[in-house]
Amino acid sequence: MYPHVYFDLSEDWHNDRYGVDFSEDFWVDPIRRTEAYREMSYQRAKRFPGTEIGSLEPKPNPVASDQYGHRFIPALFGCKIRYTSNQAPSADPIRVDFDQLAALDMPDLRHNDVIKKAMDDAKKMKQKYGFAYGWINTGSPLNAAISIFGEDFIACCAIEPKIAQHVLMVMAKTFIRLYYEFEDVICPPERVERQSSGLGNCPAILFSPQMYRAVILPVDLWFRQQFRHFSIHHCGIFDRYAELYTELTPDALDV
Repeated sequence: MYPHVYFDLSEDWHNDRYGVDFSEDFWVDPIRRTEAYREMSYQRAKRFPGTEIGSLEPKPNPVASDQYGHRFIPALFGCKIRYTSNQAPSADPIRVDFDQLAALDMPDLRHNDVIKKAMDDAKKMKQKYGFAYGWINTGSPLNAAISIFGEDFIACCAIEPKIAQHVLMVMAKTFIRLYYEFEDVICPPERVERQSSGLGNCPAILFSPQMYRAVILPVDLWFRQQFRHFSIHHCGIFDRYAELYTELTPDALDV
């Protein structure tokens, strides 16, 4: 592994400096949001010349799943998505009891309005640009479960760990289905089998390493076994989780 530092400028930064309004209208129209990202890239390059921040000749990067920012998975499971002028989209967690979590199943991708809208966006993007990507920021099973069910899932990990593992496995299997039935349909891969994925493990530090090992790691290990190449993104204090992540044999680590 080789260390690399990169800069990421938030929606609030773009709103404050350039007046970019990230309300719902920014996200709903797939062409508008693609062109907005191009303009933002150009403005960054002008402001920070001689760096790799932005581009003076930005190419289109049409992504069919972008309407919900990084909250595509919560939207897929029925969360209300909130939009504000200076932040990325957020999701309101669904309140549930443990019985409801125990009964959780994967969503029906063929009859889901979120999937239908993304497929329609992909069609419009292909007509405009000649191509489109399906890229979904799935995060990790843990990230998705907390985004969707909030504190109810966190409590479940402590009180009903087997049910919590069931929820995490539903998330992991949903990710796999999305890769093959959504992302690879929009932008077919060169190889038959998908080679790489990873964990966007932002909320891991909410759990002790002991609870992570007992409840979360078994699902992460199953998910990791589905891919040849694997990366991990971790937010916050890292050293307590290093041994756990070693078992996942990541090819790349982002802290």
